[in-house]
Amino acid sequence: MAGYGRRYGHRLANRAVENAIGFGTAVAFHQDPRYFRSGEEGVWRRTRYAVVNTFLTRTDGGSRTIAAWRFAGNYGAAFVSNTWRPDRINGASDALQRGSISIGFDVANNIFKEFWPDIRRKLRGR
Repeated sequence: MAGYGRRYGHRLANRAVENAIGFGTAVAFHQDPRYFRSGEEGVWRRTRYAVVNTFLTRTDGGSRTIAAWRFAGNYGAAFVSNTWRPDRINGASDALQRGSISIGFDVANNIFKEFWPDIRRKLRGR
């Protein structure tokens, strides 16, 4: 249980750092970190939309720009977490790898957000 507790605590701390850095960056650059469903038709178009919108975001003015908040949050948290990681896995390349994996999970999460309402509706028989 002690190992599980440490692992869980690490994940909570990492997520808190990621959210804090991402939020601060979003505020500074006037970016909206929310995901908006596409409203398009077709699986491939909607999947493409979800992937592209992992890397782009809306600004306060309604235009689109690089999602600096996402990159700052994911990579920033990966580098900050180096401070409590063992020496064998706390190098820059390790942090870059962890940040990239986190971006990959964000892609999967956006695809889930795009399709889940439709899946849920079908499961409920509506």
